[in-house]
Amino acid sequence: MIILAATYSTMLVLIFAFLSLFNENKKELHVVEDLQPRWKTLHEGKFIEYKEHPSKTVYLSLGLKGDNSDFFRIHSQEDFYLFINSNLIVKSRHLMLNIDSLKKKYDNFLVVGLYQSHGIHQLTTQLVRYELISEYYNPLRPDRSFKNFILLATLLLIILFTALLYNNPQLTWDYLNVIKLFSFKRRDDSQFVLRITSSVNLLFYFFCSLLASLALIVAVHFSEDLSVTFQSNFHNVSGYAGQWFLISGIIAGLLMLKLALALLVSLLFGWRDTAGFQFFNFTRVLVVSLLVIGGICIFCFSTDINVNYYFLAKCFCAMLSMGAILMFFKLLNRESATVFHLFSYLCATEIFPLVILIKVFLF
Repeated sequence: MIILAATYSTMLVLIFAFLSLFNENKKELHVVEDLQPRWKTLHEGKFIEYKEHPSKTVYLSLGLKGDNSDFFRIHSQEDFYLFINSNLIVKSRHLMLNIDSLKKKYDNFLVVGLYQSHGIHQLTTQLVRYELISEYYNPLRPDRSFKNFILLATLLLIILFTALLYNNPQLTWDYLNVIKLFSFKRRDDSQFVLRITSSVNLLFYFFCSLLASLALIVAVHFSEDLSVTFQSNFHNVSGYAGQWFLISGIIAGLLMLKLALALLVSLLFGWRDTAGFQFFNFTRVLVVSLLVIGGICIFCFSTDINVNYYFLAKCFCAMLSMGAILMFFKLLNRESATVFHLFSYLCATEIFPLVILIKVFLF
């Protein structure tokens, strides 16, 4: 038995040694350095950090002497113009410039300028090189924590929405009634307007907070242009879930703060039930806007269209602004007050909070 086991072991060693002779190493492209931290922008005649003053043009200096990379790679989903030493070279979306060729043409130092007409968006600049990898190289699988979190969060929202629709169909359909957004008749939308702080409405506010929080996390994760910054890369689903519930709690608190502000100002103006009517319609605009943007994202994903989440954030703010304009005409038919008083009321309860929201998200 010992001799047989030794024979089998020897045969296995010989087989692996024989296969290793035919092992052809492959080359794979690896990132040597991400050049985004080097980005500069020209402001008042001086080069400053790009993060301090975003613009349509970025500059970076490349010292090619002793560089161990093979290529200078530039990639974007939108067209960019490449300038080298102030000379326009090419308009493209993806470039792989050979480092040796750049050394021969521009010596060991060059200044690169990149311009995009709509602002720098999803632009990557990297030094890369090809490295040999073994046939038996077994890299780690890509992290799918974010995708798993989105899947679980979407299922949870669908379950919660189904429960709301099953237990309170009238309330749910009132919130989703797009026709009533554009209705200026003097009437209460539903009996729930008069009980705006009831448990049924509070559950729907919680659903809105979860939906808005998920939309914000997705937008920040895929867009670098949003001014809202928080950690958007976790290595487990629990990290994303904790962040989701935390942001949802903050949004829910802001909604309650807006409701309290509307109640206080409506009491000062002596308008009974105006705050409930206004907040009900604001929640309707919020839900409809988020669902429309979510439908656009699903459609783009299904048709393999690249999504500009910064543009969608602008569209969301535009929808909320349109809702404020509609609210002005609704209250104009509802309350016997002058245009000046209505505008003053909306400035305190709609316009100023909306300006703060746009400032936080987009600037």
